[in-house]
Amino acid sequence: QLPAEVRVETSPIGTRLVTTGAFDELRITQEVTLWDDVARVDLRTHVDGSIDHDRLLRIRFELDLPGTLPVAEVGFAAVGRSFGFPNSDTAEHQWTLDSPAHTWAGLSATARIALHRAEDAGAHAHAIGVAEVVSAGSSVRPGALRALLARLVAVGVTATTTEPEGPRYGALDVDSNLPDIRIVLGADNVFARQVLQAADPGYAAALAVSGRVFIPATEPRSRSLMPGADLRGTRDLPVLIVTGPDLDATVAALIADLDDATIDVDLPAELAGTTEPLVDHSVAVLNQGTPGFVAESDGTLYVSLMRACSGWPSGVWIDGEARTTPDGASFSWQHWSHTFGLSLVSGAGDWRQAGFVRSGQEINHPLLARQVSSGGGDLPASLSLLSVEPEQAVLSALKPCGNPLASALSGSPKREDGLAVRLYEATGRPVTALLRMHGGVDEAATADLLERLLPDPEPSGDGVVQVRDGVAHVRLEPADVVTLTVQPHLRPSGSVSGPHLGPSRELVQPVSTRYWLHNKGPAPLGYLPVSVNLSPSTVRLPRGGSAPLTVTVAGSGRPATGVIHLEFPAGLAVETAGTLDYDLGAGEHAEFTVLVRDDNGLPGTYFGTARIDDDLGQTLEDSVEVLLTGDEPGTASATTPAEATPDLLDVRLEPSTLELAPGETATLTVRLSNHARSAIHGEVQLLSPFGTWGASPGDLDVQPWTRAFEIGSGADGEVQFTVHAPTDARPGMHAWALAKMMYHGRVYYTATVDLRVPAAS
Repeated sequence: QLPAEVRVETSPIGTRLVTTGAFDELRITQEVTLWDDVARVDLRTHVDGSIDHDRLLRIRFELDLPGTLPVAEVGFAAVGRSFGFPNSDTAEHQWTLDSPAHTWAGLSATARIALHRAEDAGAHAHAIGVAEVVSAGSSVRPGALRALLARLVAVGVTATTTEPEGPRYGALDVDSNLPDIRIVLGADNVFARQVLQAADPGYAAALAVSGRVFIPATEPRSRSLMPGADLRGTRDLPVLIVTGPDLDATVAALIADLDDATIDVDLPAELAGTTEPLVDHSVAVLNQGTPGFVAESDGTLYVSLMRACSGWPSGVWIDGEARTTPDGASFSWQHWSHTFGLSLVSGAGDWRQAGFVRSGQEINHPLLARQVSSGGGDLPASLSLLSVEPEQAVLSALKPCGNPLASALSGSPKREDGLAVRLYEATGRPVTALLRMHGGVDEAATADLLERLLPDPEPSGDGVVQVRDGVAHVRLEPADVVTLTVQPHLRPSGSVSGPHLGPSRELVQPVSTRYWLHNKGPAPLGYLPVSVNLSPSTVRLPRGGSAPLTVTVAGSGRPATGVIHLEFPAGLAVETAGTLDYDLGAGEHAEFTVLVRDDNGLPGTYFGTARIDDDLGQTLEDSVEVLLTGDEPGTASATTPAEATPDLLDVRLEPSTLELAPGETATLTVRLSNHARSAIHGEVQLLSPFGTWGASPGDLDVQPWTRAFEIGSGADGEVQFTVHAPTDARPGMHAWALAKMMYHGRVYYTATVDLRVPAAS
């Protein structure tokens, strides 16, 4: 318990509770917002100061939900997770069982076992989330066993199969998580016999009558789930045994029973039921991004906010002088301000009934409002350009069909090709989704991830998708993902190219074809359908000397034509045997040899380039670094150009500290001095952490994120960036920025500068 300052803010639309306190070197401000008529609690946690290193900062929720289990959304499904041990000493027990969560994590039940007693009007339920399915060997067809595992997974149960005679699942030194139930197929196997022999004889009698029996664990979770837990014992976990004269039919009945994510079991009154009766309520924490979470068996749920690691490869730096945050710490220690947004939701029933999928989507895809000019006519009471129902069918993608850029093609998607739509089933139950568009749907067909049409699996026409009365009816199996190509009724006729959905060319031109030397990621926009290369990349010339260079142009999956332009500065001359035109078929390349020589240049480093244009509208170039040594011909030297001239470009980012009051705008300046014998051109990016990109309310906004530069030989220059603090910028926040210079195959990072919003007086 730590002291804190608390204030309450009220407004006509809700109430906010603001708590501020110190925790070691951290200053933590938490805003809890309760909106009127919104069934959600929003939390924003601001963290300022230092977390030190090799520490993890979590937020804790103490939830009173007996019998529930950890459940989290992962991609296109929700799955059961294991309880973990976040407060254990990882030097002794390294498996704390943190798990990632996409949009939400909480306490609920992916599936349940309903225990029906004759004297009860209702049923007692036991939640299941991670299951070990003990197979019956050859007594069950492999296909039937696989179908059961698939059905369990579809409703969210993490399922693993074992053999009756084999080792059990549930030791953390071998397994990645811990099961909470064992489902045994058949009673005539060694493990089923061991369980029944160790239990009250009444369970065996009940199994003989109904073919199903639930046998509780000998200890409640509060006693068995400890750091380093080993749950491989015969009675360490609850056991569900299902049997019958035809095990294939028994398994099929179990699969059918899971349609409602509930397995029904009759239990005589004299036998003990579950030690973990399930409360019929669920709670989830909604998140943006994919943080880690872990829950303890007492219902305490933790969400990881930030971690500061000093272990390898944290702090490793391979591009020049190692850089740090302004206080000298490694970037991996995260010594700057952070804001974390979470929301708390709850509801009766399991996570499906509580609507957590929709809640997670809403918090991650807020409504975007745009003001437009008014038009003629009356507006209807409600209007939707596109809708999908019911809620268990989720729209995850909507875009024009085709993606020329991904295939290194020029042009834009064409409107007459229609739309690509991706839907997924989110609850583990089959459904027919209704896809509606303003004006109606004319045609719809299934496609693969590359939007290539798939053959109809049912020639009768009763396939995955049908269009009736302008509505697309899409059949989704449990946890299914379906991609459609859709033709809306309202669309222009003829071949009409649509607008660009995003940038189709790099902001800074020309583009270096050896982009990896600039540490720029996988590839530039367009993926270089044609490329140019100069080799070798460095050349040393004595006085009056010359050297051959090879210029290569290579294409990929389509023809390419053009001309290579060589640009070499004064002091160097370049000779060619003819024109450098190329006409390539798909996958072909062309090679040219040119001669570069000293043309009475002064000793020093020069840069020459070879450039081409592609049909994406980009200029592509490669560079050669030429060092004129000034030596007499034949003089030997072992140094390379980089060793001889390591600092061709002096770079400084100023000022070292930039303070902005809310509402202010200021300038960061990159000052440059060129010591090369030729002009230098390239790209300068201003790097800064999330929270300085203007992406969320109160964020600093650094603009633009990248700029081109060119500076003459021996000249000085500067490149400017603006930093804006919005009026709602939070006093006391601090961040950093640094400039990354990329030119002619070289990369350089400046020292960081401090960005601050002064604390309120």
